[in-house]
Amino acid sequence: MAGNGIIDLLSRKLTLEERIIEGLNNVPTDADLEESYADADDRTRVIDRSRVSALLTAVFEHNSNETLENGVKTKTHIFNRLARIQRSFSYDTKRLNNGQKAKLMLAPVGRESIIPKQLIEANRERRLRWLVLIELWNPAKDKKFSTQKALLKEAANQLGTTEAVIKTELSRIRSGVSEYHQNPDLDQHTTRGRFSTIEIKFYIDLEKYCRKLSKNIESPFNLLLPALYTLKSSSI
Repeated sequence: MAGNGIIDLLSRKLTLEERIIEGLNNVPTDADLEESYADADDRTRVIDRSRVSALLTAVFEHNSNETLENGVKTKTHIFNRLARIQRSFSYDTKRLNNGQKAKLMLAPVGRESIIPKQLIEANRERRLRWLVLIELWNPAKDKKFSTQKALLKEAANQLGTTEAVIKTELSRIRSGVSEYHQNPDLDQHTTRGRFSTIEIKFYIDLEKYCRKLSKNIESPFNLLLPALYTLKSSSI
C-alpha cells in the first residue's frame, strides 16, 4: 500500500546527507531577515552562521542516533567535543547576530598572547593569483589566449591596471622567487623585489598546487582561470 511506503520513509533513520539538507532548508532566507537587518552584508553573515550551525547540529544529531548492535548509544570523546563546539558556536552566533562580541570559540585571540602572522591584503592576493596564472600559461596547450600579450591585457583589465604594470610585476615576482629559493630563511616581513616573503610563498605554493592538482587533466592554466573569474565577485 502507498501509505506503508510513506510510513517507512518517515520511520527510517535519516542519513547524514538528509539531515544536513533538512537543516539547511530551515536556515532563514535573506527575505526573512530584511526587517531585522537593514544591511545586506549583515544578513549574509547571519545566514552563513546559521548554515554552519545547521551543519554542526546535523552531524551531532546523526552521531547521537547511531546505535551499536546491542542498542547502546555510541558516545565517544570526539563527539562529546563536537557537542561542546556546537554549544559554543551557537552561543557566540547569537551574540554576534545581536551586535555583541563573541565570548567563546569565535572570540579573537588576544594580541598579547600571539606573534601575529602577516596577512596578504585581498587586492594583493588577487594580483598574485593572476601572476601565477600568467606563469602557468602554455601557448601549446592554452588556446583561450593566442599570445602572452593577450593574456597580459586580460589580466590588466581584470586588475584595473596596465599591461606594462603587469609585466613589471611579473618580472619582480620572478626575481623574488629566485631570491627566495637562494635564501628561504629570511623573516616573512622581508621584501624581495617589492613582494614580501609571505607573498612570495603564497605565489610559489599556489603554482605548485595547481600543477599538482592538474596532473590528471591537460592544463593547470585551464584549472585556475575559471576560479579567478569566479573569485572576482567574492569579497574574500
